[in-house]
Amino acid sequence: MDKSATESLIDQATALLSVTRQLDYVKILQHDRTEVEKLRGFVSDSMSSISIDTDLGPDAFVGSAQANTSVGVEASATSAPADTSIEADGLQKQSQQEELKANRQMAILEQLSIEGFSDRLGKVYNSRSEERSMEFRKVPHHKNLPEFDMIVSADYSPGAGVHGIAISEHHVMAVFLASPEEQNEWEMLKRRAYDNMEEMGEYVTLMSAGFDLP
Repeated sequence: MDKSATESLIDQATALLSVTRQLDYVKILQHDRTEVEKLRGFVSDSMSSISIDTDLGPDAFVGSAQANTSVGVEASATSAPADTSIEADGLQKQSQQEELKANRQMAILEQLSIEGFSDRLGKVYNSRSEERSMEFRKVPHHKNLPEFDMIVSADYSPGAGVHGIAISEHHVMAVFLASPEEQNEWEMLKRRAYDNMEEMGEYVTLMSAGFDLP
């Protein structure tokens, strides 16, 4: 049976975390040739194939400012600075950041699935479409759009245009792009900080339906 987009995404993120945990950063800092080569192989091969955004596309639900993280890691690994200790330390920090990001996105995905938003991932409400839905990657631009991890389609649109609920590391945001989309910029209609995944899910549900927030 085919897996849903959410299940596939979680599987990929889990695989990524498994690979990063195989690296011995103490040996890397000690310039152990075998471990350094393993790290380089991981960066050049695994990051391109095991990516939390691979199947759904870089703009499916991930903010544009975060779309090329794995490319940045690979560039750091191949630049070969004079001090290899600094290189290894930098790679370790970036790998840790990737792991934190993957953990966060998995937690967000799991909560969105619980709230019933799995089929809305990477989409926005489109008032001009018969289906009232549009893939986020097809919107004309991201001008004035805040950084975020994921986006889901809202239940409605406050006017002619597209409406989505964006989730970042600390905030849930209702964002709207009025038509004609090419001539306007994104607006933030509502923004609320959250302390945990349950609270995040509650705010997504309320903002999606246009209800007042507590």
